[in-house]
Amino acid sequence: MARKIRKAKILPETRQEWFQRFSQHRESPRQIAEKDKADIRTVRKHIDLARREIEVREARLMVLRDAIGQHYKDLVAFALKLERQLNSDRGNIVTLKANPFWFALRQHLPRSAMWKNFDKWEHLLHERTRLEQILNNQVEKQVEAKSMSIFHRPHREVGLSVRMIEALSSHIRDAALGQPEVLENFDFHKISDNNKSDSVRLADEILSEASAWEEFSELSRFWSELEKVKRILRDELDLIKLRRVVPGKCRYCPI
Repeated sequence: MARKIRKAKILPETRQEWFQRFSQHRESPRQIAEKDKADIRTVRKHIDLARREIEVREARLMVLRDAIGQHYKDLVAFALKLERQLNSDRGNIVTLKANPFWFALRQHLPRSAMWKNFDKWEHLLHERTRLEQILNNQVEKQVEAKSMSIFHRPHREVGLSVRMIEALSSHIRDAALGQPEVLENFDFHKISDNNKSDSVRLADEILSEASAWEEFSELSRFWSELEKVKRILRDELDLIKLRRVVPGKCRYCPI
C-alpha cells in the first residue's frame, strides 16, 4: 500500500515573505516556486492568503482608529456639557453625574483636580441659596428698622411694597455676587416715579449701608470662593477640549 505523502506546512513567516517578494520585489509565483522549490499552486494560494490577512488587519485597524477617534469626541462633547452647566447661573450636574461618560472621564483622569472641585462647586451652589436667603432676610429687617427710625411708621405706610423690596434685595444680591460697584446704580424708578418720595429715601438709606453688613460680606466671600473653584474647573475642562485626546483608559475604550 502506497504511503500518503504529507505536504510541508507553510509557516506564516514564509507566507508573508512570499507576499512581500511578490508585491514589492515583483517576483512572480513561478519564480518564487522555482527558487524555493515549492509547488506553484501552494505559492499562489499562500500569496492570496497573505493578501487577505493584510486586508483584514488593515480593515480592523481602520475600524479601531475610527472607534477611538469617536470615543475621544464623545469625551470632549461631555466636557462641553459640563462647561455649559458651569457657566450657567444655576448650574446642575446631578443628571450628568449619572451619565456613563462621567465615569469614563473619572477613569481616564482619576487624579484630575476636577473631581474634588466639582464636589466643592455643588456644595457652594447649595450654600449660595442659603446665603442669599439670609441676605434677603437682612434687607427686610433693615427696611423695617429704618422705616421706624426715620419715619416712625411701618414700611408699608412709607410706600415700599413687597415687590419693591424684592427689587431692592435682588440689586443688593447682585452687588454682593462680585459686583459691589452696582450698589450705586439702582434704578429708583422701580420704587417710585418721584425721586423725593419717602420710599426712595428709605431705599437709598438701605443701599448706602448694605456693603457694611456681615451678610453682604459673607455672600461676597462665597462668590470669591466660587469663582476660584470655577477657574480650576474651566482650566481642567479646557485641557480636555484642546488636547482632544484624553490620556488613560476607561471601560468604554475600544481597546
